Amino acid sequence: MGDALLITGRPGVGKTTLVKQLAGSFPGRAGGFLTEEVRKDGSRVGFGIVTLDGQRAVFAHVGWQQAAHRVGRYGVDVTVLDRVGVAAVRRALAEADLVVVDEIGKMELQSEEFRRALEEVRRSPLPLVATIMLGRHPWAERFRRGPGLTEVVLNPSNRQAVLEAALRWVQDRLSGRRSRPGPTG
Repeated sequence: MGDALLITGRPGVGKTTLVKQLAGSFPGRAGGFLTEEVRKDGSRVGFGIVTLDGQRAVFAHVGWQQAAHRVGRYGVDVTVLDRVGVAAVRRALAEADLVVVDEIGKMELQSEEFRRALEEVRRSPLPLVATIMLGRHPWAERFRRGPGLTEVVLNPSNRQAVLEAALRWVQDRLSGRRSRPGPTG
C-alpha cells in the first residue's frame, strides 16, 4: 500500500495551486487531474477537470438544473467525471510514479467509480497527493483514517512551508524514505 498526502483547508486558500505546483515540479511521471473553476462574466458558474496529460471537461455547472446529481447550486455530471477524471487516475496507476487528485469533495464523491478508483490507488504501491474537503463526509472520513496517510491543513500563513514539506514528502517517496510533512496549521 502506498502512502498518501492529503491537503485540506478552507475554500480559496490555495489547495489546487499548491498541488499544481507540486505536480509541475515533480521529477518523475505524475498523473491524475486538477479541478478548475469555470467562470463567466467574472462569476463562477461551474467546475472543470484538467488531466495532467492535457484533457479538459466541465463536470459541474449552475445551468444544469436537470442533472441527476446536485451539490448546492451546481448540477454534477458524474459520467464526465468518470470518463475524464477517473480515467486519468487509472492511467496514472498504470503509467505514473505519483497519482494526483484534486479534489476529494462533495461533487466528486457523487461518483461511485471515483471512490473505487481512489481505493485502487490506496491499495497500490504508488504515492497519492490529493486535496480533500475540510467538511465532513462519511466516505471521506473513512478514507482519511487509512494507513500511511498524512493530512496537512493549508492556510495563508503556511503555504510556502507546506509546499516545501510536500515536495520533500514526494521526493522521499521516490527515494524510498518516509518523512512526514511539517506545519499543519
